[in-house]
Amino acid sequence: MKKQTLLYTIILIALIFLQNKSILKTDSSEFLSVRNIISNADYFPLDSNKVLHYKSNLGATKLIIEKSGKHYLAELKSEDFIYRQNLILREDGVYVKETYQKIKVLLFVNKESKFTYNEPLPRFKYPISAGQNWYWRGTEFNDDEKNTLEVKSTVAGDELIKISAGEYRTIKVVTEIESSSGTKNKVTEWLAKDIGIIKSEIEINGGGVMGIVRDLLGYGNLSFELAEIKTH
Repeated sequence: MKKQTLLYTIILIALIFLQNKSILKTDSSEFLSVRNIISNADYFPLDSNKVLHYKSNLGATKLIIEKSGKHYLAELKSEDFIYRQNLILREDGVYVKETYQKIKVLLFVNKESKFTYNEPLPRFKYPISAGQNWYWRGTEFNDDEKNTLEVKSTVAGDELIKISAGEYRTIKVVTEIESSSGTKNKVTEWLAKDIGIIKSEIEINGGGVMGIVRDLLGYGNLSFELAEIKTH
């Protein structure tokens, strides 16, 4: 009887050990997966505790990031301008699910647009490293309009830049966006580790909301430069 009891005890301990080992393996795998995302997101950290303040030719602008369930809302806002993206964080990058734009073009006139896509388009693909590039072609929906959208991004390399907020070692990303509606823009962004976008320049070469900015306000180019980092 004692031998049977001892045998059952050994079997029970073995089963508990194997079960715990399986759990540890799963938890470790999940941890490594999450850690991988965090590590890759260093240059676009989606930090909801920080507010990035920029100087721009649209006036003082701030970037606020908020977590909403499994998604993130990134809103760039000034007195006369709002640019908001609904972002999805995946292991291979950050993707845009929806884009909203609003600009005050005259004293009492606001122009709003909301864009959705047939599938999320890549904002940044991991790893963000020199020589990397990605391409996305899909369908963009805006109210009753439907257009083909092409996005081409290239990580141009490392660059040390000096701005009013300080000197930063950055990664430079150049993105060309072209729509069958006639919109064609080029976006150059400089990303600093643990901060995100510290400088960006937008060349407006087509229509859409950005075309309104160019035609009515006289801005063929938009620029944003980090001035200050504050906590929420």
